[in-house]
Amino acid sequence: MKKGPDHYRYVAVLEEDGVIIRRIRYVVAAETRLCYWIIPCAKEYLIQGTGAFYSEGIKSIRRLVSKTSRKRFAYPDDAQALESFRARLRWREHRAEQNLSIARLALAGVSKIAGADSLPVNCGHDEVTERVEWE
Repeated sequence: MKKGPDHYRYVAVLEEDGVIIRRIRYVVAAETRLCYWIIPCAKEYLIQGTGAFYSEGIKSIRRLVSKTSRKRFAYPDDAQALESFRARLRWREHRAEQNLSIARLALAGVSKIAGADSLPVNCGHDEVTERVEWE
């Protein structure tokens, strides 16, 4: 018997054939007034089981998902899950771009280090680090 709506989460993984986008379906293992406990649908058999083996198996893989928050691990609506995936990818791209810029500047500045007495070394800015807004 279903305890709540199925939840979805999109992920991108690198495999031999290239980057693959997958949709993972989660089922509700338990429900509280404010949250769902979800597990991957491949482990759904743990919900029907009884005994310590099944309860310990669920505890190690379950995720708590709020019923009302905007930001969640998985969503009951496929469109919301896809929009969350897009937002996560945008943030991932932004952080990767910034980290790559810092690495390039630091590698260029390594040649300026003459010893511990010459630290810290200012490596400057580029177009990415110039856009950072400091409070």
